[in-house]
Amino acid sequence: MDEVHRQRTAKEVILQGTAVVDASITTSPFTPKSQPKKMAQDRKEDEREEPELQAEDSDHEEQEEESPNADHEARWFKKRKKTYDGYQRHIATTEKGLILGVHTVAAKEHDRQGLQPLMEGLSVEERQRVLADQGDQSKENDQLLKAMGSESLVMEKDDCNKPLTKPQKERNKAISKERWVVEQTFGGLARWFYGQVTRFKGLEKVHNQPVLESITYH
Repeated sequence: MDEVHRQRTAKEVILQGTAVVDASITTSPFTPKSQPKKMAQDRKEDEREEPELQAEDSDHEEQEEESPNADHEARWFKKRKKTYDGYQRHIATTEKGLILGVHTVAAKEHDRQGLQPLMEGLSVEERQRVLADQGDQSKENDQLLKAMGSESLVMEKDDCNKPLTKPQKERNKAISKERWVVEQTFGGLARWFYGQVTRFKGLEKVHNQPVLESITYH
């Protein structure tokens, strides 16, 4: 992957400066026989309390005994009333949609937790501006990007007690007009490589798949 970047940058195919970030679920076909009673839900992953996390771990231990051939490094996740078992793939692309970096975690991890490891894999030149949606919005990530010398263009999210102001909505709209390229890239990975489903078991092997897909995508 690094060699692909080196050659493409030398030929000025990859123009450095902007990193566009997004995440997508990669489902696993090696699912346990039953779903856990407790699982992470989209945008609410960080609201879970310790008893719920312990209940999920207990369910997972039972699944390992019940379904020994399942992928037990994958995790269940609920998004838009649908449940998935698998991993979360974070990618950063250029403003033209070419893939700069990939980071893979279990599906239950919150989107914003993937921003730091993803950014650490990029050069300063590649992430001068960082565009991301509301899933990556947090004070910690804003401070992280500032400390890394990157301009934070993460979309604002509204609060039930504090709706977005007109300037915030306009800012989000402007960011969205540039962010569509990463969604197009995810669409290409799904269409050409069936990238929304993994063929492997275990986090390390599952992570290798999007890396190889990214090289081929280039």
